[in-house]
Amino acid sequence: MSARPVQRRRARGGARGGGQRGMALILVLSSIAVLTAVAVDFAYNTQVDTRLAVSARDELRAYYLAKSATNLSRLLLSFQNQIDGQMGAAGAAAGGALGGMGNIRLWEAIPLDSSAITAFVEATSGGPSDEEPPLAPLHPEPGEAIPTAGLASFGSFDGAFMAEIEDEESKVNLNKLDNPGNRGIIAATQLLNLMVDPRWNFLFDEMNSHRERYTREEILIRIRDWIDTDEVETTLNPGSPTELFVPGFGDEEGPYTRYTPRYKPKNALFDSMEEVYQVAGITDRFMAAFGASLTVYPDINSKLNVNTNDPLQQLMLIRDAAADPLAPALNNPIIIEQILEQIAMVRMLGPMMGMTVQQFVSILEANGIVVRPEIKHNPAANDYLGDKSQTFLIRATGQAGTVSKTLVSVIRYDQGLGRLLYYREE
Repeated sequence: MSARPVQRRRARGGARGGGQRGMALILVLSSIAVLTAVAVDFAYNTQVDTRLAVSARDELRAYYLAKSATNLSRLLLSFQNQIDGQMGAAGAAAGGALGGMGNIRLWEAIPLDSSAITAFVEATSGGPSDEEPPLAPLHPEPGEAIPTAGLASFGSFDGAFMAEIEDEESKVNLNKLDNPGNRGIIAATQLLNLMVDPRWNFLFDEMNSHRERYTREEILIRIRDWIDTDEVETTLNPGSPTELFVPGFGDEEGPYTRYTPRYKPKNALFDSMEEVYQVAGITDRFMAAFGASLTVYPDINSKLNVNTNDPLQQLMLIRDAAADPLAPALNNPIIIEQILEQIAMVRMLGPMMGMTVQQFVSILEANGIVVRPEIKHNPAANDYLGDKSQTFLIRATGQAGTVSKTLVSVIRYDQGLGRLLYYREE
């Protein structure tokens, strides 16, 4: 056998062996790449699941922290209700002699946030302890007392909360426009006094997004048409001392037929402030200007509370109490500034004391404002102004980690923690 065929067979065998080794290397590298991609994807999914679980845990914590803040607020308002009842009984027993002494507003003086409550708990318990308290037995024997030291003290939680309480009866109640007689006229006057400032003219002179232009009086009519029970357009009868709103001859659905989609007025009272946006003429700019001074939650017979820190509402109160809303003194910025400063001074004298209607009347008269005789001669029982409220909005926020949860509630006094009128989660 010659050497050449042997060499050819060896060359073919060597080439075959090299190709197999190259294929094996490619398979190994491909397998490593696939496994690496799978491992990276698994690690990424695990990390995402972990973060989702942490976020869900923190959201649950934040929700219950906000709920705790809401319940603490309702408890505080329950105490406020008891104080108001006791002060009212004491004033009646004294024949009204306590009427000018002010009234306690507990919810304005006590901070409702976790840091303040934790500091209070630590102060009353002698300060924080570095030692872990002994745990209570998981399965105590019958009759065995569970040691108090084994229970976690309030404040030992992860996260924080805070709550703000707003007096809804210091705002203009739109539902009160449906009140017959003098009380409906009072509510209409209050709303017009809120919008009367010439600086708001641009809201009524410019067209809105529907290419509509409404005057202040027309806005008043549209709100009234939304909540009244008839289907005809309301007109104003300013000359009547008993009925400001009278039925007209037009169709109250007219503006709504031009919208897409078309809808009709509700012909019932507002249930929430979000519903106000559906009224013809009510725009985002209108609500940005006046929304914080409007409400729909109090009883339609409630009176406007004189205790407010909002300058716009204070100006409305001054005009509402004046016998002549067009008196020159009401357009004098120096007099108005003096009145606002004196109101602030009265509010600052006692951090827990609110201003009474009698004190408000005295400030106006001291600055030359002639007060309505119905208010001046009967500050405690007039239909215009009051100094105590029964309806409050609670905005409670809980935070855990990077998650925040806000609960908005509106409650009205009852024999317990308050009747819930509105609830929203944010």
